[in-house]
Amino acid sequence: GMVDGTLSSLSNDYAGGIVGYSDGGSIENCYNTGTVSGGTTGGIVGNNDSGSIENCYNTGIISGGNTGGIVGSNYDGGNITNCYNTGTINRILGGNYSAGGIVGNNVGGSIASCYNSGAVSGYFSGGIAGSNSNRIENCYNIGMISLASTVLSGDAGGIVGSNGGNIVNCYNTGAVLATNTGGIAASNAGNIENCYYFAAINLYVKGGIALTLEELKMQDSYLGFDFEDIWAMDTSIGYPFPVLRHLTSPVQEEENFYNFDGGNGTVYNPYRVSNIYHLNHVRNVPNAY
Repeated sequence: GMVDGTLSSLSNDYAGGIVGYSDGGSIENCYNTGTVSGGTTGGIVGNNDSGSIENCYNTGIISGGNTGGIVGSNYDGGNITNCYNTGTINRILGGNYSAGGIVGNNVGGSIASCYNSGAVSGYFSGGIAGSNSNRIENCYNIGMISLASTVLSGDAGGIVGSNGGNIVNCYNTGAVLATNTGGIAASNAGNIENCYYFAAINLYVKGGIALTLEELKMQDSYLGFDFEDIWAMDTSIGYPFPVLRHLTSPVQEEENFYNFDGGNGTVYNPYRVSNIYHLNHVRNVPNAY
């Protein structure tokens, strides 16, 4: 299934591009490209309670309280697998809400084999989850993570903003901008194992191992990663870091609509500007490098 349009709900309601509230359901092979806003808001599901979500993606703009590219809040055994987000995720409601590239608030659920390349902003902001109290494994983030415009003090992490659970076999190369930041997690009261981040753009770290750009490009740097069944290194696609075998690559060969002098707007290959026309196009991609 798919949604392409605009969906809005009240600030205290559940809003999802496919389903507002899922109670033990199974959702597979769906995507959303539309704009979704509400209270607990997700690109696919607003609130996931004990349900499973697999092989789904979001490219739309998602805004609300607890807000995620796939799920706003993931509770009580909810499982999210093989999903990705490229859309912008914004916490727009007042309060200490969480925003994540995959899940806003991961309370009792699990997130596995997912990635985010979209910009995320919230009070607790993370490339995969804004806040986490259960398990995240085999995930990565390349998107920019920051605080919402109305937040003066909050947590922003490359994988999780505020962590009280387990983060295993993950990496982050996206920039993290906040008063309290972390290459993996900004605040950590849980366990972080076999997680790696780009040292040059993440200076204040709670857990995880700092790698240089060259080290990030080497398979041997990722101790604990399963390169037999889950991860792969494939430089032929123009992306130098590990990718998940069962998901679409975050970098594809496409026409350059923004007329730069090269690059693809990511931290490892930023757009190159060589004249005033290129400079003018910078405003069209505010979250790119």
